[in-house]
Amino acid sequence: MNNFRKIDIDAIEDDYLNDDDLLEIDPRSEQDALSYFTSLQAQVRGLVNGGDVTNALGLILDDPPYGPTVDSARKINTDTVIQILSSTRTSDISNVINNLQPNQQDNLMKYIYKCMSLPVAEQIGNVFLSWHEKLTQVAGTGSIVRVMTDRKHI
Repeated sequence: MNNFRKIDIDAIEDDYLNDDDLLEIDPRSEQDALSYFTSLQAQVRGLVNGGDVTNALGLILDDPPYGPTVDSARKINTDTVIQILSSTRTSDISNVINNLQPNQQDNLMKYIYKCMSLPVAEQIGNVFLSWHEKLTQVAGTGSIVRVMTDRKHI
């Protein structure tokens, strides 16, 4: 009578979800995304060098690459975000965040969490924590919840 607890349902049923089935895939091809984000990186660097951090960050956060098919573009975009975050003065962080759209703020939160998991966080982790603190003050904890439940992994 207790044998039903030992049955492996997944072995019997063919239609079950894999983790890969839940991932969203970027519609751009690897080559298209790579060329687009390489040119975007150059444009963003020009804006940062000109002192326009708000527009540079907004531009890079508008439509980030996501999914497993655009790894090179994701790395370029992440490196660009790290450069922007680490080159911004602490006194300017709140102003930059206030000028971002809500979807850009959520994407920034995704990048902050991603950057905290990278080896670079050992050297400049305090930068990411400063941005996280200011972003949470502006966007609230709702941004954290949206990031944790979003299937678009950047």
